[in-house]
Amino acid sequence: MTHNLILKDKVGTTLGMCTRRILATYRQATRSDLDYGRRWYADGHDHVIDIARMGGISVERAAIVVAHMSPRTQWSANLTGARSLVTTRTAPGCMGANIDRALRAMDAEDPWSTFTPDARKIHRFARNLLGDTSVITVDVWAVRIATGRGYGAKLRQGDRVETLLSRTGVYDAMERAYLNAAKIIGEIGTTVQAATWIVARNGRHN
Repeated sequence: MTHNLILKDKVGTTLGMCTRRILATYRQATRSDLDYGRRWYADGHDHVIDIARMGGISVERAAIVVAHMSPRTQWSANLTGARSLVTTRTAPGCMGANIDRALRAMDAEDPWSTFTPDARKIHRFARNLLGDTSVITVDVWAVRIATGRGYGAKLRQGDRVETLLSRTGVYDAMERAYLNAAKIIGEIGTTVQAATWIVARNGRHN
């Protein structure tokens, strides 16, 4: 099935509609939002370099550790936990499942092998932190934006966005919508995702 048919069948929208919603949200971004969005992954990469140095590991392995530590974790706690893990192999206050995955990545001959097939978001997150802009980290905020489910005071009820992302093909279709939106405006896909994330977190919504 095409991305468009997957979205029609499993989400009740279309690729074009998702792309238009992403663009509408992007156009609400302030200059500060856009500047921050353009810097976010570059700043993240700098943090990964620092974590690699602290742990005496490769930058690639450090990015994977950070990605594994990220689910349901605020960014500042994510970084603090990763720094602790690579130096002490403990991360007080962090989720046990995240720690277990990150430790496997620390020890595995190939740290990429520690991503399961359904770990699309954190796999993409590691790639984005390493500077790969060909893929998108599609989180719950990205889905809310693309599907029109709203955010902030206008968050609407209905299918849980986590449920939508678990449906076969939906993640890749959402990723394509962000890449299409970026192509339309001549922007980098990761910048579009980061800038719209900022708009969503600030509660602005058409």
